[in-house]
Amino acid sequence: MKHIQQVLVLAHGWGYNHRFFNPLLQTLQSEGTLENSLVVALECGYFPDQARAGVMLYTQDGWQHHPAETLHSLVLAHAEAPWIGVGHSLGTVRLLNTAVRWNCMVSINGFTRLAAMQAGQAGVAPRVLVRMLNKARSNMPKVLADFHHSCGHAPTWATLDDRALLTDLEWMLNVDIDPAVRRVVAIYSPSDAIVPKSLAESCFAQVALYTLITVDAPHGELGKNATRYTDVLLPVLRSD
Repeated sequence: MKHIQQVLVLAHGWGYNHRFFNPLLQTLQSEGTLENSLVVALECGYFPDQARAGVMLYTQDGWQHHPAETLHSLVLAHAEAPWIGVGHSLGTVRLLNTAVRWNCMVSINGFTRLAAMQAGQAGVAPRVLVRMLNKARSNMPKVLADFHHSCGHAPTWATLDDRALLTDLEWMLNVDIDPAVRRVVAIYSPSDAIVPKSLAESCFAQVALYTLITVDAPHGELGKNATRYTDVLLPVLRSD
């Protein structure tokens, strides 16, 4: 049994699942970065034919599903190891809402608040999210397809859990949390119409150790072409 030197926890964004990180993990594995790492993904179960909601563990045999409560057991078992979170989009919020003492949070196109609830505040106009939510209630596949198109990456699916997608879409409209973490590396893109630089800066500016890095790519690029993120992520993973 290998000695765990760090725990890497991944959290996908709305409309995706743990498979979104496969290109990233394959890249990191080829670099030898995962040799002594425990890799965990938080799975929302949006696509039930691919995975149920819970925790996915990355092994040499592929992903293995476990109940959500497994994360608590892993926290206790590896309390002395550095815990690094990598969240994409809404996944960053999900990680920050998890009872883990993070050594570092990597936010890829992520946020702590998406909607601009006040005049002049960075973020998406609430009316845009409300319109998206109303359309999703009647035609989720169309809304999801349109969203993926705007992300520049469209995963395949056979079935959808409309209720899970709607619940988290409502969450995106109202979410506004404090990034209670010591260190954040935030990756944003000027090509990302969903999470612009102004929003990333607004969300994480109060973090003590905050680094903002530019990777010019669509919102969902990590899910199909992870190599351009490697230069950013490898120093983070090797320093904790």
